[in-house]
Amino acid sequence: MGCDSQNPPAIREAVEWQVKMARAILQGLGLGEERIRFLVMSPEDIDLTKAVPRPASIGRQANDAPSAQTIFSPGRDGRALVYLAAQFLHDQLGVQQPWLPLPMGSPFGTVVINSDACTLCMACVAACPSGALSSGGNAPRLVFREFQCHQCGLCRETCPEGAIQLVPRLLLDRRAIEGQTVLRETEPFRCIECGVPFAPPAMIDRIKQKLAGHWMYANKPQLRRLQMCRTCRARDALSSQEMGS
Repeated sequence: MGCDSQNPPAIREAVEWQVKMARAILQGLGLGEERIRFLVMSPEDIDLTKAVPRPASIGRQANDAPSAQTIFSPGRDGRALVYLAAQFLHDQLGVQQPWLPLPMGSPFGTVVINSDACTLCMACVAACPSGALSSGGNAPRLVFREFQCHQCGLCRETCPEGAIQLVPRLLLDRRAIEGQTVLRETEPFRCIECGVPFAPPAMIDRIKQKLAGHWMYANKPQLRRLQMCRTCRARDALSSQEMGS
């Protein structure tokens, strides 16, 4: 892969990054990363084959290279093309590793949750632009689809508890790609009045911790309402002597 020396620095950096990721994929597949190189050419270097000598491993089929060939449609987006090419090589070479490590900043990867810190507030779900993160319906559950994750980092930046870590990698296990992973789940906290589930227990505990010592929650009835659903909380406040009669 090459760039004209007159290309803007941003273009050269983008191409160089693509080469870095491609070489990481080749290395993970057990192929020589020297098969892909980054070149900066001057306008006079019209003939690349004469301007730059080619490594001996390029231009002939190496023993570890797959012999089969395939064609990918140029109409697909860049991420899909990278995945299809890597998946083809992975299958042809019989690589057992279900995923390949990639450099930080790659547009493929997984998300790791610190269960001790996560309150299942779902702020990360609201921030995720690709739908890789989603809630588990009525139950407190965080679900993840790795192939949809672009590693943009918005979930990590949005998480109020700092419980999210990004791990760049290229998942090539077909069954894992088609499925979804439950990153965290728990039984819901039930209202102490009516028994209706309304929030994750960790979220209730975290709210109580943050409001400890606050003048508005200095007495037991006010703290008790934190453990009630919206309806019971409003009913209890209206019937309380605090409202006056």
